[in-house]
Amino acid sequence: ITAQDPNTAVPLHPFAIAGYCGILINAVEMLPLGATDGGRLSMTIFGRQGQIVINGLVWFALLVASFTLEDRQATLLITAWATNSIFQNDMEVPCRDESENPSVVRTLAAFGLWFLAILTIIPMGAD
Repeated sequence: ITAQDPNTAVPLHPFAIAGYCGILINAVEMLPLGATDGGRLSMTIFGRQGQIVINGLVWFALLVASFTLEDRQATLLITAWATNSIFQNDMEVPCRDESENPSVVRTLAAFGLWFLAILTIIPMGAD
């Protein structure tokens, strides 16, 4: 294993490739954008107005990242942006009780999930 050329392709089973694609799809879904799972988490923690601010910051970060990445990686981010803008851009239906703040444990869990999503997406930039 240590003597293998780093430029040699490693054959993977189709299930491994499908699993990696599933992990990437879930990581993009955890970004705090629109009506995604991450967007619902940010609306729970920061409220509706805070979610709009977080949403704008994440859109700006995706825009900057799409200019700094390679073509295939930028295409993936732009596709995620377009999908979210077209299909998931509506506001959430108000809950019965939006005045109750989440517990500290749930807030830390949300930040942990966002951190895992970022860690999953970051290796796309490494070659």
